[in-house]
Amino acid sequence: GADASLFLMGDSQVGDTKDKAKRNLVLEIPQRLGMAVVDKKQISRSFRYIFCKAFYGKEKLNWREPKDQWAVFFEGVHGKYPVNFYYGYFQSHHYIAEPFKQRLKTVLRALKPVDVAVGENDVALHIRRGDFLNPENAGLIRTVGLDYYLNGLDYIRQRQTIGTVYIFSDDFAAIEKEIAAISAEYSVRLMQGQSVLEDMNWLTYFKHYVVGNSTFAWWGCLLSDHQDGLVVVPQRPWVQEQPAASQYLPHWVQLPND
Repeated sequence: GADASLFLMGDSQVGDTKDKAKRNLVLEIPQRLGMAVVDKKQISRSFRYIFCKAFYGKEKLNWREPKDQWAVFFEGVHGKYPVNFYYGYFQSHHYIAEPFKQRLKTVLRALKPVDVAVGENDVALHIRRGDFLNPENAGLIRTVGLDYYLNGLDYIRQRQTIGTVYIFSDDFAAIEKEIAAISAEYSVRLMQGQSVLEDMNWLTYFKHYVVGNSTFAWWGCLLSDHQDGLVVVPQRPWVQEQPAASQYLPHWVQLPND
């Protein structure tokens, strides 16, 4: 929940999906939150060390998230020095304080306001493809298939009426089979032709979700205006298991995705 004055950006964060407008998420939003955005390639380790020693007489804290523990909450990781560097994904929901959620949502909606008319029984369904299908990610990210999405919608349908299913994706051409199968059972609206900022903004207005293992969709659910809805998420999002992971809120429903 603490404010950050420096946001380090790497190559992989400048539009790693087919939608190159993703760079807006890692440039415009941090800047609107009051962070200075700096390309990490411009700051060498030696410069960081010299800077901290020269101006504060102490070496920096250089804390790196343990490997394959990006959804685990590490309590008490606080800077000991005036300048501190943290490396990691930090995808545990415990890291995200409620005041920060509200600030982020305010910034997001000011950046890209949309004409939203989401019904009480509508469902946001997000299917991530793009770089998730790249061979180098095969040992890291599990593919979340059609059966999971149909089971997720059925889980919600057993508990309430479903209005319209809004389908979001970073690659609609890759999910034609999924769209056809879902459209055969539900009223569907394809959320195509939008920027990622518009997609993210739309996602925050829903009460009910069926999402895959995308961090983008995770943020959409986390920033929802409704905390009493049905949120369906994959039970095993990654190949590498994290027994202590806490990326999901306690009331989110985990369904098998094998």
